Amino acid sequence: GPAFYYKKSNRMVWSIVDLTDWKLIGLVWQKNESKDFKLTENELQNEYFMSHFCEIDSDTSFGNWKLKFRIMGSDGMEVLDVKYKDKMVIKSTKIVDWHVSYLNKKEVGYSDAIGCPMFSAAAVVAFKGPEVEKINGANGSGYALVQDFRSPIWPAMCNYRYQNRLEFYDDGSFRIMGVNHGQGCNDSAVYKPIFRIDLDLGDGPELFSQWDGKSWKQWETEQWTDQNEGRFSPEGYWFRMTNEQGSGYYIVPDRGQYGKAGRGDAAFAYVSKFKKDVDEGTTDLPTIGDCCRYDYQQGPEQYIQPAEKLSREKLILWYVPRMYNDKRPGKEYCWSKMVADKGKLSVKTWPGSVGPMFVPIKK
Repeated sequence: GPAFYYKKSNRMVWSIVDLTDWKLIGLVWQKNESKDFKLTENELQNEYFMSHFCEIDSDTSFGNWKLKFRIMGSDGMEVLDVKYKDKMVIKSTKIVDWHVSYLNKKEVGYSDAIGCPMFSAAAVVAFKGPEVEKINGANGSGYALVQDFRSPIWPAMCNYRYQNRLEFYDDGSFRIMGVNHGQGCNDSAVYKPIFRIDLDLGDGPELFSQWDGKSWKQWETEQWTDQNEGRFSPEGYWFRMTNEQGSGYYIVPDRGQYGKAGRGDAAFAYVSKFKKDVDEGTTDLPTIGDCCRYDYQQGPEQYIQPAEKLSREKLILWYVPRMYNDKRPGKEYCWSKMVADKGKLSVKTWPGSVGPMFVPIKK
């Protein structure tokens, strides 16, 4: 919906319109903390990006890792055919949507598609090309592949900035992440990125198990669960995904162990079987699910209803964290604003990150 700026009072009013019934269903006033913006040479930048990255597979490698990536029309950056020491690890992973809802505002929010800057359904578009960062931290050393997506005049109000970030470590572990810089339309937002993760554990069926407090319990049918009700192994593992020979990965959610960068995933997790004759995210997905719900009905549940058996199947993991923005001084999270620095305006941002870590199972 449209947003209107009232210069005299330095406030903005933003609205949500139901285009089905042509009704105004949400109206919120917010103090404007942004400054004036001017668009730069976006047209030239977008043309370069479209010709080099959009729907085009690119190869890259670092350390013992090799992979392909491409920017989708509305599914962000898809990373595919990932190999570690020449062994396949990931068939495909991407964030298909960002759902944004606002607390205390029933049925008010957005479904933000991220993707190519032109000729796409994306609301928040790619900004420059992917970048590779060297990692040296508490989780070990390795490399991160990062793609930035921004609204045209971010960080102005009702504008967003997201990132796909994948961290690949020298020991063979990896983390699939979504990063949110805010600011959005309000300081009571809940962000829910929709991850689709398709691991490659070799030929044959894949097995998915959950820690029940004492041992691993295998899932026999398609289903979902909530991290807030989960139990974790002494090592912090929530799930285990393997092939029949026992090779695979432990899956570790963010529970606050990453410091200021993450306040926990609070994720919904779903497992569906891969269906060759039905496209359930193999190609570019349109917006799925309801942006404004707070329960498990975020979109992936449609792929597990009615629930089918998981025996002798390839599996898809859907992962939907919940992030709560915060603009309290000293506690900012998923937030950004313009600040004066030596007489010049610059953007200060407090990003929040979510996403599971995958740890190789050592036999």
